[in-house]
Amino acid sequence: MRRVISHLGRTTSTCANHAYRQRWRRHVLWLSRSWVSSRQSAPVRPRRVPRARLAAGGWSVARTRDRARVRWLALGLWAASCAPSDGPLLVRDDAAGSGEVGARSPVQLGASLQYQITGALDTSVDAQLFVTDLFDTRAQDVTTLHARGRVVLAYVSVGTFEPWRADAERFPAAAIGMRLARYPGESWLDVRHAEVRAAMEARFELARTKGFDGVFVSGLGAYAANSGFPLRASDQLQYDGFIAQAARERGLSPGLSNDFELGDELAELYDWALTVGCVTAGDCAKLAAFRALHKPVFNLETEGSAATLCPMARALGIPTTLKRGAYDAWREPCS
Repeated sequence: MRRVISHLGRTTSTCANHAYRQRWRRHVLWLSRSWVSSRQSAPVRPRRVPRARLAAGGWSVARTRDRARVRWLALGLWAASCAPSDGPLLVRDDAAGSGEVGARSPVQLGASLQYQITGALDTSVDAQLFVTDLFDTRAQDVTTLHARGRVVLAYVSVGTFEPWRADAERFPAAAIGMRLARYPGESWLDVRHAEVRAAMEARFELARTKGFDGVFVSGLGAYAANSGFPLRASDQLQYDGFIAQAARERGLSPGLSNDFELGDELAELYDWALTVGCVTAGDCAKLAAFRALHKPVFNLETEGSAATLCPMARALGIPTTLKRGAYDAWREPCS
């Protein structure tokens, strides 16, 4: 208890610090376990009973402290929730870990975004959300970003075969289809194949082990392409749901990158969405299902100037960041 008391005076001013918030969560867990343990070991006590009668009935004085423990638990929860902070709160709810849709996502409305999947990771960029490559990002990079209060999201291609990945041998030849027209180094995957799904679960487990807070899943939409497989929209929708559930079961917030044609159904399953080029293409309306649910949406633009694109993005209400096509560290956000 004394350790908890010693932190109360500093809670409000340090609430935005990730490490400090994590310590508070541990305090709250300790308090809750103490209370539950005492309740399991003690009989039901009538209220307002004198101590002499309690002793005669086999009660110890310690057992009369349940209500005090409850007060401490409530105080700990209040302090952990912290009131306002400068950025999105980094919270990994128990509900998210159990695969429950609707658990609080670490990706919040109004957060600034950095999207870097090539080159040496620049952890000094002034952004609240970082999307980085699952395989290329080290666990210590994630730890560094967390120490700076950042939310870190893993880029994972869940619908295409990338032959340069460390786990490429996991994918059987029968599950590898036609090459992508836009990215000829990649091939479509048969999303119905059990080995494909097992490989994606392993990738999400790697993301969890490295400490990522969520996954940005790419490469969806094989049913609408010349994939080499007789995929239907129902096959794709079932797989997209499987992907979202597999992420949530590992405490990862799932974000959608494409397949927005199925958006009405998928907006319920995914916490946030990120698209590329919707201002230039004039198709930002595809994000409507997410926006209607007040879920965060983001847009990247790789062509055009800030002077032209940013006023258009602001008029649409779409948070937009300009990037080079290589998706390196350079960025120019539309403030």
